[in-house]
Amino acid sequence: MLAVAMADEALLPRIEERQPTRSLVVPDKPVWMEPVERQVLAIIGLPFGWDAFGAGPVRRDVVWFALSLLDSAMLDDTPPPHIAPMSHEGIMLEWHRDAVDLEIEIERPGEAHVSYEDRVRGVEMSWTITTDVNSLAGPITMLTG
Repeated sequence: MLAVAMADEALLPRIEERQPTRSLVVPDKPVWMEPVERQVLAIIGLPFGWDAFGAGPVRRDVVWFALSLLDSAMLDDTPPPHIAPMSHEGIMLEWHRDAVDLEIEIERPGEAHVSYEDRVRGVEMSWTITTDVNSLAGPITMLTG
């Protein structure tokens, strides 16, 4: 598999260059929002020890950062991520669609570890983002298309 360095991310479209589409059902709310809200409500309600190994509840500041990241990076018709709690009080956002896998691990607000793989194009990348989510534009576009 061909590994693509982050220097090649210029090949991926930037977020502000993409044209979002609006949902026809509820024009003001992206289609991914409701499933994300349901998952977040379930996750923030997890008690201490939810994993039988003494894991603490997911940090709300991590959830807020994740929601902010999604709001900035997602297109209106991007499929919602599966959101999973992590034993160290963080969360994982993940998409596995066709030959594209995108995983975003958030352990603390302001920092997300991203892993992206497109098996058709032979692209595999990992990187860390903080406030600039433009590096997610390409992977999100691939998931949406």
